[in-house]
Amino acid sequence: IKNAGLSLDDQAIKIKNPLSEELNVMRRSVAFGLYRNAVENIRNGNTLGSLFEIGSVFKLQKDTAEQAKDSLYAEPRRMSFVSWGESTGIHAGTAPLVLNLRSTLEKLFQSLQISAYSFVSAPSAPSFLHLGQWAQVVVEGQNVGYIGTVHPRLLSDEKIRVPMAIAELDLNQILKGQPRPVKF
Repeated sequence: IKNAGLSLDDQAIKIKNPLSEELNVMRRSVAFGLYRNAVENIRNGNTLGSLFEIGSVFKLQKDTAEQAKDSLYAEPRRMSFVSWGESTGIHAGTAPLVLNLRSTLEKLFQSLQISAYSFVSAPSAPSFLHLGQWAQVVVEGQNVGYIGTVHPRLLSDEKIRVPMAIAELDLNQILKGQPRPVKF
């Protein structure tokens, strides 16, 4: 599986004159902002919901040849999803939240006519995801992102009592070759 540049340990790009100490680096992930929005929604009484965001992240270019001809920085586009809460009534307990989010990703791939995708387990999870409930998203042999359940320790620290699942995809990789011709 080739890594398409979606790395969770990219070096932070510091801002020279930040507005606040909390906002002193450029964004490396869209998912963390969505996580904060979900936490705020839960605190305001929305115990069930889903959000998505498409946005840019910022990272240092790794290839020195690219640095010489272009910029020192790259600005790839990402798409992220977050879902939280437990369904009630007729839909209560039908499937874990991460599987519902996986279904959303599968529908996205189908609408883009991408048939070569898989969810691959890996030995080590990012620190914010539950180790046994996460996977890398692989599209046409490229690692384009991750999907998983937010680690219970992180939810406990925020005093959140509902499950939360999160996913982030490299939109540049997914949209390569789009639009695809329709086959009959």
